[in-house]
Amino acid sequence: MKVRYLRSAESYWKAHHNHTRPLLMLLLIGLLSSCLGQQAGETGSGVLKTVYVAPTTLPCPGNFSQACLLVADGVLTSWQARSQEIANFVYEPGYFYTLAVRESGGQDWRLAEVINRERARIRTVLLAPERVACASPGGTMCYLYQENATEAWQFFPGEIGGFTFEPGYLYKITVLERADALGEATAVLWTLMQEVDKNPMAITDLEIRLQTDAQPQETAEPTAVQLAWQPVQITPVNVRTVLPQTWQPLGDAATARAWSDGAASFINFSTVPGTDGRTVLAQMAGQQVLTSGQISEGAIGGRNWLVYTRNEGAVSLLTAVTIIGSNAYIVTLSGNPGQAELLLPILENFTLAQ
Repeated sequence: MKVRYLRSAESYWKAHHNHTRPLLMLLLIGLLSSCLGQQAGETGSGVLKTVYVAPTTLPCPGNFSQACLLVADGVLTSWQARSQEIANFVYEPGYFYTLAVRESGGQDWRLAEVINRERARIRTVLLAPERVACASPGGTMCYLYQENATEAWQFFPGEIGGFTFEPGYLYKITVLERADALGEATAVLWTLMQEVDKNPMAITDLEIRLQTDAQPQETAEPTAVQLAWQPVQITPVNVRTVLPQTWQPLGDAATARAWSDGAASFINFSTVPGTDGRTVLAQMAGQQVLTSGQISEGAIGGRNWLVYTRNEGAVSLLTAVTIIGSNAYIVTLSGNPGQAELLLPILENFTLAQ
């Protein structure tokens, strides 16, 4: 299963063109001053140590015609370029090595033992701002990642070693990918090599749809009446309402503003100062965007709601605004057009938490 963002991060990749160079050039920039082959003044003779060798080489700083090994003292430590050969070591690209070497003179390494050799590769990926429920059952949360602007977004169910994820940011990271059988998602391990970029972004700023490799089958979406509902409290905005029972929070339920069905639909709750719904909508979406959709107004659940609707093929976007006191409360639902009717029970049960 693949997930594709309708408004992909292509604009992000283009805007950050200097960060979209191949991985090797990304790492090269950070290694110009740390090439092991240029270090001096280290002492020691015949010291046995364990080192790690990445599955690809990169041009050596100051001599782009020479290939440097990418090495580290630990998988979660910084990686450095090494211009000097490791005596008796035969390197083959596409493999991640754990070596025991004898170090003498601070720079000379001689292979003592190949401790481990496994298939691996290095990838630079973009991570979406929230983890979402995985497509498979079990309640596991997945990262959504994209390798370039033209590819589909995909689920990554595991943890990323050495990486601390903070929701609300679009990340660009370089990872070491290892697996017993490369390509089997259940066996893939990611370890952070470099955090290339980090920019604030809400996942609700991105519209998604589910796309499968097989020809999609026509299936009827469950109606709001057929669904089981659960009461929820959206603590960050101090409101209560109901959501479909199968929906899960994006992150900790106690602090989540956004919930998802784990596939094609998201809902987000927010509040901003304001006393006019149309002004709030215009500030959020822009006046030009508003003219591409429809705005309706009416009483729902004893409150006056302004609802903006825009359809984009297989996805509909609904934004509802109500004014309470001097604040505007905003509910945004993005999903299949057939799920638009879910908004009505949500607004009917919308109340401020006491």
